[in-house]
This record gives sequence, structure tokens and C-alpha cells, in this order.
Amino acid sequence: MNAHDSATATTATTATTAKPSKSSKATLAISNAKDSLYSLQFKQQRHDEIYNANLCALSKKARVTHYALQLSKFAGEMAEAMVAAETDNQPALAATVLDAMITVMSTANVLNVPLWDIQAADEDLVGVVRGTPQPANLQVIAISYVIAVGKLAKAVEALEQLEAKDSRTAIEKTLCSTWLLLMRFWRAVSDQTISEALKRRMYSLESNSIFYGTYPSYDKDYQVNPDGPGL
Repeated sequence: MNAHDSATATTATTATTAKPSKSSKATLAISNAKDSLYSLQFKQQRHDEIYNANLCALSKKARVTHYALQLSKFAGEMAEAMVAAETDNQPALAATVLDAMITVMSTANVLNVPLWDIQAADEDLVGVVRGTPQPANLQVIAISYVIAVGKLAKAVEALEQLEAKDSRTAIEKTLCSTWLLLMRFWRAVSDQTISEALKRRMYSLESNSIFYGTYPSYDKDYQVNPDGPGL
């Protein structure tokens, strides 16, 4: 081996064994988090197709209106839980935030919006996926959520009234804003990974079906069980 080959081999070995830089680790974490949310949003689609078939049979406009009403309902439940939080009722608040996140994913799927690709969401997305808590002013987030949902309701109303307004763009924009707020909300009230929280919540919803065990389920990644419920 000549001097040039030796130097090349040394350089290659050094490059192979070099530790990843902080920036490359951060980039990998963001990429993994986006992959995780992609999977969760897809599983939400499968859940709705199987367990909320009545909603999936509605028009897109009707489904978006239904979900906007749900998100408005959660605003009231959040306020109620925060009032009760003086007696440490944070679990109730976390449960409501999780249900709101589920509803946003369902709405995003109707509109074909990739929540995993929202700009300026990387830090909170990684935190939600990893279950990394981040203290925040809950009242500020809650008020911001109410404002965002109010704008969403206005956009849906404009759609119903056929107003001269780009309702589709307005709905997408407010939906993305709502998702960002909910991720920050989740990090402030829970140290649980979003995937584990969703798995538990979906079991509580899906297991109410008399066909649970025969239908594909969330905890089985919607794989069909050829043996049925095992009765």
C-alpha cells in the first residue's frame, strides 16, 4: 500500500468511526418523529374507517363540520378541567387534550393535510413522540386554543354560507395552528409518549364494539386476525 492509499484508508476509517454531530442527531430525531406521526395519522384513518364508518359515509363538508363541533366541545371541557385543576385534576385535562389531538388527526385526514410536515413544529413533535415534558402557561395555551377553534368554526360557517372566502385554506391554516397548540398542551400536562397514550385510548374506544377481536384493531396495527376473537 502506498502513502496515498494509506492516507485514504485512514481517512475512511476516521469517517466511519466518527461520532455523529449534534446537528445530525437532531436531524435524525426530527426525521424519526415525522415518521412516527405519519404512522399515527395513518392509523387514525384506519380507526375511523373501521370503527367510525357512519362518519366516513358523510360528505367531507359534513365531517369537517362534525369535527369542528367536537373541537369546540373540547374547549369547554378544557376550561372545566382547568377550573378543577386547583384540586390537581390534570389527568382530566390531559385526557381532553388527547381526544382533541385525535379529532385534529381525523380532520386532517379528511382534508389530506400532513400534520407531520408542519413548519416550525419540529421541537414539539420530537417532544410529543419521545414523551419529553415542557412546562408552559396552561391558561395562555388554552386561550390560544379557544381562539384557533373559533377561527376554525368561522371558516366552516363561511363554507356553509357560501361566503366569498377561501374556506379550505382558512380551515387548513387554523387546523395546523390547533395541532401546534395541542402538542404544546400535551407536553405541558403529560410525560407520556403520544403513541402509548393513543394506544390506550383507542383500546378503550374500540373494545366497546361487539366485534372487537374480529375487527382489525389499533393495538394490532390493524392486522386481520384469521382466528377471530378466539371464542
